[in-house]
Amino acid sequence: MMKNLQLSQSNYIQKVLKQFNIQSSKPALTPTSTRLTNMDSPSTDKGKELNGMIPYASIVGSIMNTTVVT
Repeated sequence: MMKNLQLSQSNYIQKVLKQFNIQSSKPALTPTSTRLTNMDSPSTDKGKELNGMIPYASIVGSIMNTTVVT
């Protein structure tokens, strides 16, 4: 009897997107050729506050985990 082991990065990515409530994010090729400038930063106090609440390091670390673990 043959047993299979399957790894699914897409399921893990979907779980991470849901965990951080960013399911509506759009895929993009990496590395990106987009250059960010000060104009891309939030200009209002509310925007800066909301931007500061996003755990970028945790999100990137979780997604990078797929390249290291699988």
